[in-house]
Amino acid sequence: MQTFASIPSRTLLIAGHPNSGWSGCDEGTPGSFELDFAFRITSDGGKGYLLHYSSLDGCYAADSWHQTIEEAFAAAKEQFGIEQAEWAS
Repeated sequence: MQTFASIPSRTLLIAGHPNSGWSGCDEGTPGSFELDFAFRITSDGGKGYLLHYSSLDGCYAADSWHQTIEEAFAAAKEQFGIEQAEWAS
């Protein structure tokens, strides 16, 4: 799969556990902690795009599918506050 954009390391505040569900969260969320993540936007092998995110320690990972690359960038901004200027091509 072709990678269109990436962020090799960005610290996120998350809550939850790898095997029972987790998500990004706001400061003050009980049980939250900071963890470094890598992000990539890739092709899905067809006509869509995948936003991949995984912790650098390998314990947390997920992805989401998007019809356009613009939607993938918008999802990263909405879910994690990632600005367009943070991405490297």
